[in-house]
Amino acid sequence: METIDLVCGIASAVIPGLGQAIKGHVLKGLVVFFLFVLSCLLILVLIGLIVAPIVWFWNIYDAVKIEEAK
Repeated sequence: METIDLVCGIASAVIPGLGQAIKGHVLKGLVVFFLFVLSCLLILVLIGLIVAPIVWFWNIYDAVKIEEAK
């Protein structure tokens, strides 16, 4: 694992979508961020308790595994 992958994983753990943006996938990062915000809002109707952690963990995994944009 490269250092940039670790940094992007940590950045995405703190702010969802930031790791994708750091690697050059800004639009994907924005989509991930807004999906996370939406899933957090869904906590008000309880489905977000399931959806928010899934989106958050997927976000971190994707930030680490995604290739850098050229």
